[in-house]
Amino acid sequence: MRGDRVDTPCVFPLEHEMLVQDQMYLSGVNVPQVHGWIDNPRCYIMDRVAGIPGFDGASEDQRRSVMREYMKLLAHMHSLPVQPFKDAGIQHATDPAEAHLVGPRQFEDVIYRSTRQRPDPFIEFILGWLRRNPPKSTGREAIVTWDSGQFHQQDGKLVAMIDVELGHIGDPMMDLAAFRMRDTVLHYGDIRELYKEYEEFSGQPVDLDAIKWHHLFFTMTNALSFHVSLPRRRLNPIT
Repeated sequence: MRGDRVDTPCVFPLEHEMLVQDQMYLSGVNVPQVHGWIDNPRCYIMDRVAGIPGFDGASEDQRRSVMREYMKLLAHMHSLPVQPFKDAGIQHATDPAEAHLVGPRQFEDVIYRSTRQRPDPFIEFILGWLRRNPPKSTGREAIVTWDSGQFHQQDGKLVAMIDVELGHIGDPMMDLAAFRMRDTVLHYGDIRELYKEYEEFSGQPVDLDAIKWHHLFFTMTNALSFHVSLPRRRLNPIT
């Protein structure tokens, strides 16, 4: 069962998350099957999958096997035609050349701008720099999970990809960027080797400049999400 977040607003509505996961499953992407929606409490029901979300107890060979499967899964997902996902109502850019901006704009507007309590020069500088230096995606778009690196594995086998809360139609390089942050905790392995495997399965070169851009934005997501929770203090005047 998956419900609304209570710690911060949802970047995309919960109904959209359910739609993304359902359409992924129907398109052959290895995610838990969606079974339906409940109005009260607001949630959707999906299959429960076995395994764990990390590599505790796994050997090095098992970790490598799982990550190779995961790179293959991402490459397959990114190769799917996007029109059926668009027709189903999944959020996307009107102009494919701006596919890389759909998620970041949604995150900035829904999570940060709508809840901002005070000026934050550092956040504004980073967001401004990102706007002035966009990646050259040349119209590249695919169904993406964005908050990548989330899956269950068991005995060295990939069970299923999980948590598509931020899924939409965006730049496929987004899925090669965000999991670099989670790597600091879960330790996926040599990122350069994983990118080579993705290139092997996708037949397309990775765009490192775009990956760096998306990585930088994703490092800001916690600051954007929980900015409203930062303590507010009245500074005493200097006397």
